[in-house]
Amino acid sequence: SIMKPTELLKKRKEQGGIESIQSKQFNDGVLKHINNSQIPEKIHVLRFMNQDCRLIGNLSEHVLHIYAFDFDFSAYKH
Repeated sequence: SIMKPTELLKKRKEQGGIESIQSKQFNDGVLKHINNSQIPEKIHVLRFMNQDCRLIGNLSEHVLHIYAFDFDFSAYKH
C-alpha cells in the first residue's frame, strides 16, 4: 500500500516505518557519502523487507537523498 511520509513517521520502528538517528551513530562507510559540510544532525532510516533491510538517507526540499542501503545491520550502532 502507498503511504504518505507523515504516516510512515507515525509507525513504530518495530512495525517498519522511519526512525531518525543521530549522525554520530553511523559508521564512516555511510558518512563518507555525505559532503562534510552537509552532514545533518540526524539521518533517517527506513525499514523494509520485513525489517531485514534499511534505506539510509534524508529528505530535503522534497528530494530524498539516499546515502546507503544496510542489508547486514552494520551501518550504525544499534
